[in-house]
Amino acid sequence: MLLSQDGYGIYDEQLNQELRIAAEKAGIPLQLAIISGFGSDASIAMKFGHIAKPACLGFPTQNTHGYEIAHLGAIANCLSILEAYCQVI
Repeated sequence: MLLSQDGYGIYDEQLNQELRIAAEKAGIPLQLAIISGFGSDASIAMKFGHIAKPACLGFPTQNTHGYEIAHLGAIANCLSILEAYCQVI
């Protein structure tokens, strides 16, 4: 899952495009999302001027703070996308 926007701001479109291309090269379908009731570390850092180009690539979860439930394949897909991205840059 790649966020386009959350409750704290809009993620960098160029960086998101690069991550979408990396996902295509890895053969992994990527779900795009906007989540209004959420803020990632990246978007909060952007809000306070600590980073210029935020992105948020993640995997769907349930119960995100006490314990998390996630499909292991989704975690592996995130790693594959990041690996493909690192090969491009």
